[in-house]
Amino acid sequence: MVSVALLPLTGGRVPSGRCVGDNDEIGQRYKPRCDHDSDKASHLLDNDDGDVATTSWASKLSSSSTTTPSSPRSRPRIPVGADAEGAATGDDSTRERGGACDRRRGAAVHVRSALSNGPVSYENGWAWQQVLLGRRLECMRRRTQRRRRDFDVDVDVIDDPDDDLDDDDDRDWLLLFEHEPTYTLGRGASVDHLTFLDDDASRDDDRRRLRRDYRGIDASRLQVDRRSNDDDSPPPLDRRIGVEDEVDIVLTERRRRAAVRPPVIAPNGAPVHRVERGGEVTFHGPGQLVLYPLLSLDGDVRRRDLHGYLRSMEEVAIRALSRYGVHSYRDPDRTGVWVDGSKIAAVGVSCSRWITAHGLALNVDVDLRYFDADVVRPCGIGDRGVTSLSRAMGGDEDYSVKCPTVEEVGRVALECFGEVFGVDLIQEEGIR
Repeated sequence: MVSVALLPLTGGRVPSGRCVGDNDEIGQRYKPRCDHDSDKASHLLDNDDGDVATTSWASKLSSSSTTTPSSPRSRPRIPVGADAEGAATGDDSTRERGGACDRRRGAAVHVRSALSNGPVSYENGWAWQQVLLGRRLECMRRRTQRRRRDFDVDVDVIDDPDDDLDDDDDRDWLLLFEHEPTYTLGRGASVDHLTFLDDDASRDDDRRRLRRDYRGIDASRLQVDRRSNDDDSPPPLDRRIGVEDEVDIVLTERRRRAAVRPPVIAPNGAPVHRVERGGEVTFHGPGQLVLYPLLSLDGDVRRRDLHGYLRSMEEVAIRALSRYGVHSYRDPDRTGVWVDGSKIAAVGVSCSRWITAHGLALNVDVDLRYFDADVVRPCGIGDRGVTSLSRAMGGDEDYSVKCPTVEEVGRVALECFGEVFGVDLIQEEGIR
């Protein structure tokens, strides 16, 4: 199964894209609307928990050496190591090819965390991504428009007195969340992996609402399309308002719709949403650390290499787990991070105009019953199990073993993220 789709995020034109689902080869490419080669065009690679078509990267990097957890740094600005992926193993072939990030220093990623709040709704993290990504794409659109206005006298552009570009909108972000129980399906995911729907005639309406091609008003789907003329779509937002206020507007609109058209609910009470990413069914819930990087892969610091970016995200999880004495690794046939044959971290990427979204979900001390086969087939994989840091540390057998909290693992993961991507992390105000 291959799904190909575009992200309906902002009022600006969305470039050509592609979307890769679990265990699929790269899908059909749309003709790029740009001058560079199609392989270098702005793609949508939504590969949440899915195989990567170019598998030569998958075995390049082994896990880092085991160390003990270091204490989190308390300074607002966190300078970290300059080595990118491949540095831990000394793999020359990986160094030569590089990853999604370069070894050059000077880049900064701004961090906002919601971990101090405990589990929050999946819609909250989704809304933050939508708003920050939408603002950056709008900033890019306005910058392109200004260039055309400055260098092409034939372009008719109406001056907008409020068209000032905000540097805060054009920056890299890393968001940290712990969510309430939620199942999500990628844009092309099969409903068949929701096993609780099997052989249950009373659930036929739920299957209809979750179909990949269904976009009716009662679809169990999360999306924002401000280009739509539908009366039910939110109005264009005034970019002069703050980010938090815009997030509140998106969430209010989402809650209004959910009150009229609630999402499909699994037997364990968790809502099920189809979202704007690729891949199969994924669970988010308490005891799981989620990182949402919104990074530009189109610049001097990072390269246009989506597969290398996925490998870098896996490396973040591998290094974080090694700090707790847990050996983890990649699988040459499956995306993600594994411990003793079971999946401990899921990695997924969506990309619009080379700005990433979605990211990494690392099971810290999650209730593994949410992954039971009679409820879902996690990531569309039926022959593998799911595990957590708590279980890998022996917490199921030895009650004296104390598993770190999601917030503690989040601080370690931040340091590892900075090391892998070679960036400075700037702590911003937490997400309320």
